[in-house]
Amino acid sequence: MLLTFLDPVCVGCPQIAQQLHAARTLLGTNSNRVALVAIAATTMHSRVTFLQSFDRSQGLTKVPDWQFLTGASADLERTWSTYEQVSPNMMSGMMVHSEIVFVIDATGRIRWAVRDAPGPATTSAQSSFAVLLADAARQSLP
Repeated sequence: MLLTFLDPVCVGCPQIAQQLHAARTLLGTNSNRVALVAIAATTMHSRVTFLQSFDRSQGLTKVPDWQFLTGASADLERTWSTYEQVSPNMMSGMMVHSEIVFVIDATGRIRWAVRDAPGPATTSAQSSFAVLLADAARQSLP
């Protein structure tokens, strides 16, 4: 699983979501073995309608194994604190998202925490981020 935390109204989050999608494509025949998961990074925009709108605007509604998850505030906060133990303060700042994508293996163990800040869709840095994600996911497959 490739897991990150996004705010559906954040201006940088679409690039992160698109890099998850690009990484899935780079996995080729292994792509059906990797789930792409985003979790709402803020309670302010955690309603399902916000997440569905984000998915539609980013063309993610038909991406296999893409899930943008939300829950009750207490559940979200518990989930954030679990991952903050790995990466303190990832939910801070005005742009509420994680610039970390966690690569989680089939046993539920975090194998990698890939850090990067993807740039605009035309930059080579963004392509490199998708390659890093795909390579980390590939190495975590049984």
